[in-house]
Parts: sequence; C-alpha cells; structure tokens
Amino acid sequence: MANETVFNFIKVRYIALLIIIGMILFFIVLGKFKGIGSPEKSVIFGFYFYAVISFWILRNIKKYSIDYKKFIGFIPADCNWLEVIGIVFAIIILSVGLNELRMYLLSTLNPAVLSYVPGTSTFYTAKDSPIAPLLNFMEFFIGVIIAPIVEEFLFRGFLLHRFTIKWGIRTAVLASSFIFGILHADILGAFLFGLVMCILYLKTGTILVPIFCHMLNNCVAFGMEMLGNIAPKAATTGTVTHVPNVGLALFLTLFSGIIIIYYLYHNFPKRYWVPPYFRKYEE
Repeated sequence: MANETVFNFIKVRYIALLIIIGMILFFIVLGKFKGIGSPEKSVIFGFYFYAVISFWILRNIKKYSIDYKKFIGFIPADCNWLEVIGIVFAIIILSVGLNELRMYLLSTLNPAVLSYVPGTSTFYTAKDSPIAPLLNFMEFFIGVIIAPIVEEFLFRGFLLHRFTIKWGIRTAVLASSFIFGILHADILGAFLFGLVMCILYLKTGTILVPIFCHMLNNCVAFGMEMLGNIAPKAATTGTVTHVPNVGLALFLTLFSGIIIIYYLYHNFPKRYWVPPYFRKYEE
C-alpha cells in the first residue's frame, strides 16, 4: 500500500536550487571549450538539463522508497483514447491560433517583425554545423522522448502530489500547471496543456497517458516546424514572409478554446479527489 506521507518530506525548492546551480556550473565548464559551436552547446545543454532533473527525481524515489509501479500506474482497459487524442489536438489547434494572433498583434505594432519569422526555426543546417543532421535528431529525441517523460514525472508526478498535501487537489492542479506554463514560451497554451494533463492523470490513474499525450503534442509541433522550415527553402529569391491570417487565427482560437473550456469545466477535479499514488487500492 502506497504511503502518501513520503511526499511530506520532498522539498520542491531543492529542484529549483539544483537547476540553478547546475546551469551555473554548466556554463562555467562549457565556456572553457571555445571550439564547441552554439548548436552543439544547445544540444548538450538539453541533455544536461533533463539529466539534472532526472537525478533529482530518481534520488527522491530511492531516498523515500516510492513505489514506482504505483507512481507510474497502469493504463485502464476502458481508457477513452478518442477523447484523449481529441483534447490534445484541441490544445495544439489553440496554440496555433494563439501564435497567429500574437504575430498579428506584433506585426500591427511593428510590421518589420514578420521578416524575422523564417529565422525562428530551431532546425540546424550545414551552415550552422557540419553535424547538423545528427544535432537535429538529438533535438527531436530530447523534445519528443526525453522532455515528455521527465516533465510529466516532475509536474504531474512529484509537484502534483506534493502540492496536494500542502493545498489540496484543486490548487495543486492549478499551481503545478502554472509553473509548467511559465517555463514554456507559449505560457497560456502550456498552462492549459498542464491542466489537461493533470486531469488525464487523475482520470486514468497512470502517468503513462500524459506522457503519451505530451509526446504526441511535441511530435506534432516538430512536424509543423519542419513544414515551416521547408517554405523558406522553396524560395530562390527575395524573403518569404509569413503574413498572419487574423480571421483564421480567431476561428481556431475560439473553436478550440470552447472545446477546452468545456472539457475543463466538466472534468476539473472535485475537492475530494486525490492523486493516483494516494488512492487506497492495490493495482
């Protein structure tokens, strides 16, 4: 039987301190290697960053004898995958709509900002590094495989359980999702994504479902970025400028926003709900 008291001793502030110290040490050490280019440093940092978080997670699992099988859970036979995948794509659509609206507002204030859109791709070329294909694969591996696993264990796993003890399940869902949101570029989209992942974790009783959804979300994001990266290369002269379609952006935002709000309203946890690790039943 799982013992929820172990989360009384886990200090979330230590992971923040560990990340800060780790980042300082990383830049000090890597700064001494002048021959390493920026693309290589970016990839190395990605692996290092998630390695630091993974160390904290594994250390706490071992230190407090957390039942990892109970913590991970098992996918229920009656899991509604259509609903799961549908709500994930609703969030993806919302992110696209919000990004278009953001670009439209920025272009209204300064039209020149549109000319920088093609340069926002994170895909490396031979001009960036002689090992660009390998770096792109590593970026994909970090973003689609490593990040979803580590982030779900941290935010929907440790933070959600720890915050539930401190503030109750509803505040825990909001707080863990808020922290998740502010650590991403698309704050609102990431916050809503965090809320949905918390709900899916609570409803299914397994962190495997949020991990799958996170992987799917990031994979689609990489795919969309690849398509966006092709457009500039298709032009032989001039600059390809992406012009935001405000009408389409509003439609996508409203359409997906209504779906997400409806889902959150009907599935937001009740006050008596508890995270999967605290439930009084054996798998």
